[in-house]
Amino acid sequence: MPKISVIVPCYNVAPYVGACLDSILSQSLRDIEIICVNDKSSDNTLDVLTEYAQKDSRIKIINQPTNMGVAVARNTAMDMATGDFISFMDADDMLPDDDVLADMYNAAIKHDVKICGGSVIMWNPNTDTEETHNLTVSKFNENTIMHYAEWPNDYGFWRFIYDRQWLIENKIYFPKYIRQEDPVFFVRAMCLAGKFYALKRPTYKYRISYKPINWTNQTIKDVFCGLRDCLNIARGYKMHDLYLNIAEHTNHFIAGIRAIDRKTAIREICDVIEMLADYAPNDFVPDKFFLDIVKFHRYRVYDKYAHEMIASKRIYLFNLIPICRIKTTRLFTYVQLLDLVPLLRIRRDSRATRYYLFNLIPLLKIKG
Repeated sequence: MPKISVIVPCYNVAPYVGACLDSILSQSLRDIEIICVNDKSSDNTLDVLTEYAQKDSRIKIINQPTNMGVAVARNTAMDMATGDFISFMDADDMLPDDDVLADMYNAAIKHDVKICGGSVIMWNPNTDTEETHNLTVSKFNENTIMHYAEWPNDYGFWRFIYDRQWLIENKIYFPKYIRQEDPVFFVRAMCLAGKFYALKRPTYKYRISYKPINWTNQTIKDVFCGLRDCLNIARGYKMHDLYLNIAEHTNHFIAGIRAIDRKTAIREICDVIEMLADYAPNDFVPDKFFLDIVKFHRYRVYDKYAHEMIASKRIYLFNLIPICRIKTTRLFTYVQLLDLVPLLRIRRDSRATRYYLFNLIPLLKIKG
Protein backbone atom coordinates (compact mmCIF):
# COMPACT_ATOMS: atom_id res chain seq x y z
CA MET A 1 0.00 0.00 0.00
CA PRO A 2 1.43 3.43 -0.94
CA LYS A 3 2.10 5.89 1.85
CA ILE A 4 0.55 8.82 -0.05
CA SER A 5 -1.85 9.05 -3.00
CA VAL A 6 -1.32 12.32 -4.88
CA ILE A 7 -4.47 13.38 -6.74
CA VAL A 8 -4.07 15.72 -9.72
CA PRO A 9 -7.21 16.84 -11.65
CA CYS A 10 -6.30 17.88 -15.19
CA TYR A 11 -8.25 20.01 -17.65
CA ASN A 12 -6.46 21.74 -20.54
CA VAL A 13 -3.18 22.01 -18.60
CA ALA A 14 -0.77 20.61 -21.18
CA PRO A 15 1.75 23.50 -20.77
CA TYR A 16 1.92 23.08 -16.99
CA VAL A 17 1.23 19.50 -15.91
CA GLY A 18 4.70 18.25 -16.85
CA ALA A 19 6.37 20.52 -14.29
CA CYS A 20 3.79 19.46 -11.71
CA LEU A 21 4.46 15.76 -12.29
CA ASP A 22 8.24 16.30 -12.31
CA SER A 23 8.01 17.83 -8.82
CA ILE A 24 6.03 14.81 -7.59
CA LEU A 25 8.18 12.12 -9.25
CA SER A 26 11.36 13.61 -7.80
CA GLN A 27 10.15 13.18 -4.22
CA SER A 28 12.46 11.31 -1.85
CA LEU A 29 9.38 9.41 -0.62
CA ARG A 30 9.19 6.83 -3.38
CA ASP A 31 6.26 4.80 -2.05
CA ILE A 32 3.53 6.93 -3.57
CA GLU A 33 0.89 6.70 -6.27
CA ILE A 34 -0.12 9.58 -8.53
CA ILE A 35 -3.70 9.61 -9.79
CA CYS A 36 -4.23 12.01 -12.69
CA VAL A 37 -7.82 12.65 -13.75
CA ASN A 38 -8.13 13.92 -17.30
CA ASP A 39 -11.44 15.80 -17.23
CA LYS A 40 -12.14 15.56 -20.99
CA SER A 41 -9.41 18.04 -21.93
CA SER A 42 -9.63 19.51 -25.43
CA ASP A 43 -5.86 20.12 -25.72
CA ASN A 44 -3.08 17.49 -25.59
CA THR A 45 -3.16 17.08 -21.80
CA LEU A 46 -3.94 13.37 -22.14
CA ASP A 47 -0.92 12.89 -24.42
CA VAL A 48 1.36 14.45 -21.82
CA LEU A 49 -0.12 12.28 -19.05
CA THR A 50 0.21 9.13 -21.16
CA GLU A 51 3.85 9.88 -21.93
CA TYR A 52 4.63 10.29 -18.22
CA ALA A 53 2.64 7.17 -17.25
CA GLN A 54 4.65 5.09 -19.72
CA LYS A 55 7.86 6.16 -17.98
CA ASP A 56 6.69 5.67 -14.37
CA SER A 57 4.24 2.98 -13.26
CA ARG A 58 3.26 4.98 -10.19
CA ILE A 59 1.17 7.24 -12.41
CA LYS A 60 -2.42 6.15 -12.97
CA ILE A 61 -4.74 7.93 -15.40
CA ILE A 62 -8.50 8.25 -15.07
CA ASN A 63 -10.00 9.48 -18.34
CA GLN A 64 -13.39 11.10 -17.74
CA PRO A 65 -15.90 10.54 -20.61
CA THR A 66 -17.23 14.09 -20.26
CA ASN A 67 -16.10 17.26 -18.53
CA MET A 68 -17.49 16.84 -15.01
CA GLY A 69 -15.58 19.47 -13.06
CA VAL A 70 -12.77 19.42 -10.55
CA ALA A 71 -14.94 18.26 -7.63
CA VAL A 72 -16.07 15.10 -9.41
CA ALA A 73 -12.50 14.48 -10.59
CA ARG A 74 -11.14 14.62 -7.04
CA ASN A 75 -13.96 12.50 -5.62
CA THR A 76 -13.48 9.84 -8.29
CA ALA A 77 -9.76 9.69 -7.55
CA MET A 78 -10.37 9.52 -3.79
CA ASP A 79 -12.46 6.38 -4.25
CA MET A 80 -9.72 4.83 -6.38
CA ALA A 81 -6.82 5.82 -4.08
CA THR A 82 -5.07 3.23 -1.90
CA GLY A 83 -2.54 5.33 0.03
CA ASP A 84 -2.45 5.84 3.78
CA PHE A 85 -2.79 9.58 3.16
CA ILE A 86 -4.15 11.69 0.32
CA SER A 87 -2.52 14.79 -1.13
CA PHE A 88 -4.27 17.11 -3.60
CA MET A 89 -2.48 19.17 -6.23
CA ASP A 90 -3.65 21.49 -8.99
CA ALA A 91 -1.97 20.58 -12.26
CA ASP A 92 -0.45 24.04 -12.72
CA ASP A 93 1.22 24.07 -9.28
CA MET A 94 4.30 22.30 -7.88
CA LEU A 95 5.90 20.87 -4.78
CA PRO A 96 8.65 23.25 -3.61
CA ASP A 97 11.38 20.62 -2.99
CA ASP A 98 12.07 16.88 -3.01
CA ASP A 99 11.36 16.14 0.67
CA VAL A 100 7.89 17.66 1.02
CA LEU A 101 5.84 14.45 1.01
CA ALA A 102 8.30 12.60 3.24
CA ASP A 103 8.30 15.38 5.83
CA MET A 104 4.50 15.61 5.92
CA TYR A 105 4.02 11.85 6.09
CA ASN A 106 6.62 11.36 8.85
CA ALA A 107 5.19 14.22 10.90
CA ALA A 108 1.63 12.91 10.56
CA ILE A 109 2.67 9.41 11.69
CA LYS A 110 4.88 10.63 14.53
CA HIS A 111 2.24 12.96 15.98
CA ASP A 112 -0.74 10.71 15.20
CA VAL A 113 -2.84 13.31 13.38
CA LYS A 114 -5.39 13.02 10.58
CA ILE A 115 -4.18 16.19 8.82
CA CYS A 116 -0.68 17.60 8.40
CA GLY A 117 0.60 20.49 6.30
CA GLY A 118 2.93 23.45 6.07
CA SER A 119 3.44 26.90 4.65
CA VAL A 120 2.74 27.92 1.06
CA ILE A 121 4.84 29.72 -1.54
CA MET A 122 2.88 32.11 -3.77
CA TRP A 123 4.84 32.05 -7.02
CA ASN A 124 4.55 34.59 -9.83
CA PRO A 125 5.79 32.81 -12.99
CA ASN A 126 5.98 36.06 -14.96
CA THR A 127 8.72 37.44 -12.71
CA ASP A 128 9.83 34.13 -11.16
CA THR A 129 9.43 35.69 -7.74
CA GLU A 130 7.60 34.77 -4.56
CA GLU A 131 4.87 37.14 -3.48
CA THR A 132 3.94 37.74 0.14
CA HIS A 133 0.28 37.68 1.05
CA ASN A 134 -1.25 37.42 4.52
CA LEU A 135 1.58 35.81 6.50
CA THR A 136 -0.71 34.57 9.27
CA VAL A 137 -2.57 32.52 6.67
CA SER A 138 0.19 31.47 4.30
CA LYS A 139 2.95 30.63 6.80
CA PHE A 140 3.32 28.76 10.09
CA ASN A 141 5.91 30.06 12.54
CA GLU A 142 6.86 26.73 14.12
CA ASN A 143 6.47 22.97 13.91
CA THR A 144 3.66 22.16 16.31
CA ILE A 145 0.27 20.63 16.93
CA MET A 146 -2.34 23.30 16.22
CA HIS A 147 -6.02 23.36 17.04
CA TYR A 148 -8.15 24.54 14.16
CA ALA A 149 -9.77 27.14 16.41
CA GLU A 150 -6.32 28.78 16.64
CA TRP A 151 -6.01 28.98 12.86
CA PRO A 152 -9.58 29.26 11.54
CA ASN A 153 -9.04 29.55 7.78
CA ASP A 154 -10.97 28.09 4.88
CA TYR A 155 -8.47 28.23 1.99
CA GLY A 156 -5.29 26.33 1.12
CA PHE A 157 -6.46 22.72 1.35
CA TRP A 158 -3.74 21.58 -1.10
CA ARG A 159 -0.89 22.30 1.36
CA PHE A 160 -2.03 19.45 3.64
CA ILE A 161 -2.22 15.67 3.52
CA TYR A 162 -5.27 13.83 4.88
CA ASP A 163 -5.79 10.38 6.34
CA ARG A 164 -7.53 8.58 3.48
CA GLN A 165 -9.51 6.02 5.47
CA TRP A 166 -10.68 8.74 7.86
CA LEU A 167 -11.95 10.85 4.95
CA ILE A 168 -13.83 7.91 3.43
CA GLU A 169 -15.33 6.73 6.73
CA ASN A 170 -16.63 10.23 7.47
CA LYS A 171 -17.77 10.80 3.88
CA ILE A 172 -15.73 13.96 3.50
CA TYR A 173 -15.87 14.67 -0.22
CA PHE A 174 -16.01 17.75 -2.43
CA PRO A 175 -19.48 19.18 -3.19
CA LYS A 176 -20.21 19.26 -6.90
CA TYR A 177 -19.75 23.01 -7.33
CA ILE A 178 -17.85 24.68 -10.16
CA ARG A 179 -16.22 27.10 -7.70
CA GLN A 180 -15.87 27.31 -3.91
CA GLU A 181 -15.93 23.51 -3.62
CA ASP A 182 -12.55 23.15 -1.90
CA PRO A 183 -13.26 25.39 1.15
CA VAL A 184 -16.30 23.24 1.96
CA PHE A 185 -14.16 20.09 1.92
CA PHE A 186 -11.39 21.78 3.91
CA VAL A 187 -13.61 23.34 6.57
CA ARG A 188 -15.52 20.10 7.11
CA ALA A 189 -12.31 18.08 7.43
CA MET A 190 -10.62 20.56 9.75
CA CYS A 191 -13.65 21.00 12.00
CA LEU A 192 -14.07 17.25 12.35
CA ALA A 193 -10.37 16.63 13.02
CA GLY A 194 -10.18 19.52 15.46
CA LYS A 195 -6.39 19.68 15.23
CA PHE A 196 -3.55 19.22 12.74
CA TYR A 197 0.22 19.22 12.70
CA ALA A 198 1.73 22.40 11.27
CA LEU A 199 5.11 22.48 9.58
CA LYS A 200 7.05 25.72 9.35
CA ARG A 201 8.62 24.62 6.06
CA PRO A 202 6.80 25.27 2.74
CA THR A 203 4.81 22.30 1.45
CA TYR A 204 3.20 23.79 -1.67
CA LYS A 205 4.16 26.14 -4.51
CA TYR A 206 1.07 27.90 -5.80
CA ARG A 207 1.11 29.46 -9.24
CA ILE A 208 -0.61 32.83 -8.95
CA SER A 209 -3.70 32.71 -11.15
CA TYR A 210 -3.10 33.33 -14.80
CA LYS A 211 -6.73 32.84 -15.85
CA PRO A 212 -9.47 35.46 -15.43
CA ILE A 213 -12.59 34.22 -13.65
CA ASN A 214 -15.51 33.81 -16.01
CA TRP A 215 -18.43 34.85 -13.81
CA THR A 216 -21.62 33.15 -14.95
CA ASN A 217 -24.92 32.51 -13.24
CA GLN A 218 -23.74 29.02 -12.30
CA THR A 219 -20.33 30.07 -10.94
CA ILE A 220 -21.89 32.83 -8.83
CA LYS A 221 -24.55 30.44 -7.58
CA ASP A 222 -21.96 27.81 -6.67
CA VAL A 223 -19.74 30.34 -4.89
CA PHE A 224 -22.57 31.38 -2.61
CA CYS A 225 -23.72 27.81 -2.09
CA GLY A 226 -20.17 27.02 -0.97
CA LEU A 227 -20.06 30.05 1.32
CA ARG A 228 -23.42 29.05 2.79
CA ASP A 229 -22.17 25.51 3.40
CA CYS A 230 -19.03 26.77 5.13
CA LEU A 231 -21.00 29.18 7.30
CA ASN A 232 -23.33 26.37 8.37
CA ILE A 233 -20.40 24.09 9.24
CA ALA A 234 -18.66 26.82 11.23
CA ARG A 235 -21.88 27.61 13.03
CA GLY A 236 -22.56 23.95 13.79
CA TYR A 237 -19.13 23.54 15.37
CA LYS A 238 -19.45 26.92 17.15
CA MET A 239 -16.32 28.16 15.38
CA HIS A 240 -17.01 31.86 15.70
CA ASP A 241 -13.66 33.13 14.41
CA LEU A 242 -13.96 30.86 11.39
CA TYR A 243 -17.49 32.16 10.82
CA LEU A 244 -16.13 35.71 10.83
CA ASN A 245 -13.39 34.87 8.32
CA ILE A 246 -15.91 33.29 5.97
CA ALA A 247 -18.19 36.29 6.45
CA GLU A 248 -15.38 38.60 5.35
CA HIS A 249 -14.83 36.49 2.24
CA THR A 250 -18.56 36.66 1.60
CA ASN A 251 -18.47 40.43 1.77
CA HIS A 252 -15.63 40.50 -0.76
CA PHE A 253 -17.54 38.27 -3.16
CA ILE A 254 -20.68 40.38 -2.81
CA ALA A 255 -18.72 43.56 -3.46
CA GLY A 256 -17.08 41.97 -6.48
CA ILE A 257 -20.28 40.90 -8.24
CA ARG A 258 -22.83 43.46 -7.05
CA ALA A 259 -22.80 45.19 -10.45
CA ILE A 260 -23.51 41.96 -12.31
CA ASP A 261 -27.15 41.37 -13.14
CA ARG A 262 -27.39 37.64 -12.35
CA LYS A 263 -30.97 36.98 -11.41
CA THR A 264 -30.65 33.20 -11.16
CA ALA A 265 -28.05 33.56 -8.39
CA ILE A 266 -29.97 36.04 -6.27
CA ARG A 267 -31.58 33.36 -4.10
CA GLU A 268 -28.20 32.05 -2.97
CA ILE A 269 -26.81 35.54 -2.38
CA CYS A 270 -29.82 36.52 -0.32
CA ASP A 271 -29.69 33.32 1.73
CA VAL A 272 -26.12 34.07 2.77
CA ILE A 273 -26.84 37.74 3.53
CA GLU A 274 -29.78 36.76 5.71
CA MET A 275 -27.68 34.18 7.56
CA LEU A 276 -25.05 36.81 8.33
CA ALA A 277 -27.53 39.50 9.27
CA ASP A 278 -29.56 37.28 11.55
CA TYR A 279 -26.96 35.10 13.27
CA ALA A 280 -23.75 37.02 13.64
CA PRO A 281 -24.60 40.47 15.07
CA ASN A 282 -26.26 38.98 18.14
CA ASP A 283 -23.40 36.58 18.71
CA PHE A 284 -19.87 37.84 18.29
CA VAL A 285 -19.32 40.25 15.41
CA PRO A 286 -19.37 44.07 15.69
CA ASP A 287 -22.64 45.39 14.34
CA LYS A 288 -21.03 47.82 11.93
CA PHE A 289 -19.53 45.06 9.81
CA PHE A 290 -22.94 43.60 9.15
CA LEU A 291 -24.68 46.93 8.86
CA ASP A 292 -22.38 47.57 5.89
CA ILE A 293 -23.55 44.31 4.33
CA VAL A 294 -27.20 44.55 5.20
CA LYS A 295 -27.81 48.23 4.47
CA PHE A 296 -25.78 48.40 1.29
CA HIS A 297 -26.24 44.97 -0.21
CA ARG A 298 -29.67 43.92 1.00
CA TYR A 299 -31.37 47.05 -0.27
CA ARG A 300 -29.53 46.99 -3.61
CA VAL A 301 -29.52 43.26 -4.22
CA TYR A 302 -32.09 41.59 -2.02
CA ASP A 303 -34.98 44.01 -2.52
CA LYS A 304 -34.23 44.48 -6.22
CA TYR A 305 -35.11 40.84 -6.90
CA ALA A 306 -37.29 40.12 -3.89
CA HIS A 307 -40.11 38.95 -6.12
CA GLU A 308 -37.93 36.05 -7.26
CA MET A 309 -37.49 34.52 -3.83
CA ILE A 310 -40.51 35.60 -1.77
CA ALA A 311 -43.75 33.70 -1.75
CA SER A 312 -46.61 35.84 -0.46
CA LYS A 313 -50.02 35.07 0.99
CA ARG A 314 -52.74 37.59 1.80
CA ILE A 315 -55.57 37.33 4.30
CA TYR A 316 -58.73 39.21 3.32
CA LEU A 317 -61.55 40.41 5.56
CA PHE A 318 -64.95 39.70 3.94
CA ASN A 319 -62.97 38.45 0.96
CA LEU A 320 -62.30 42.07 0.03
CA ILE A 321 -60.11 43.97 2.52
CA PRO A 322 -56.45 42.82 2.74
CA ILE A 323 -55.79 42.82 6.49
CA CYS A 324 -52.61 40.77 6.55
CA ARG A 325 -49.79 39.73 4.24
CA ILE A 326 -47.46 36.82 4.98
CA LYS A 327 -44.16 36.69 3.10
CA THR A 328 -42.00 33.57 3.29
CA THR A 329 -38.35 33.21 2.32
CA ARG A 330 -36.07 30.25 2.92
CA LEU A 331 -35.12 31.55 6.35
CA PHE A 332 -37.82 33.99 7.45
CA THR A 333 -41.54 34.54 7.66
CA TYR A 334 -42.70 38.18 7.63
CA VAL A 335 -46.17 39.26 8.77
CA GLN A 336 -47.48 42.68 7.71
CA LEU A 337 -50.73 44.37 8.75
CA LEU A 338 -52.81 45.90 5.99
CA ASP A 339 -50.19 44.72 3.54
CA LEU A 340 -47.90 47.55 4.72
CA VAL A 341 -47.15 47.77 8.46
CA PRO A 342 -44.44 45.33 9.66
CA LEU A 343 -45.77 43.24 12.54
CA LEU A 344 -43.63 40.12 12.98
CA ARG A 345 -40.48 38.48 11.67
CA ILE A 346 -40.11 34.78 12.46
CA ARG A 347 -36.68 33.16 12.14
CA ARG A 348 -36.38 29.38 12.42
CA ASP A 349 -33.23 27.28 12.44
CA SER A 350 -31.97 24.08 14.03
CA ARG A 351 -31.34 25.80 17.36
CA ALA A 352 -34.33 28.02 17.98
CA THR A 353 -37.34 29.92 16.65
CA ARG A 354 -37.09 33.68 17.17
CA TYR A 355 -39.94 36.19 16.96
CA TYR A 356 -39.21 39.86 16.31
CA LEU A 357 -41.84 42.54 16.91
CA PHE A 358 -42.11 45.03 14.03
CA ASN A 359 -39.43 42.89 12.31
CA LEU A 360 -36.75 44.35 14.60
CA ILE A 361 -37.41 44.04 18.35
CA PRO A 362 -36.60 40.58 19.83
CA LEU A 363 -39.87 39.33 21.30
CA LEU A 364 -39.56 35.59 21.91
CA LYS A 365 -36.95 32.88 21.54
CA ILE A 366 -38.04 29.24 21.67
CA LYS A 367 -35.17 26.77 21.76
CA GLY A 368 -35.30 23.54 19.83
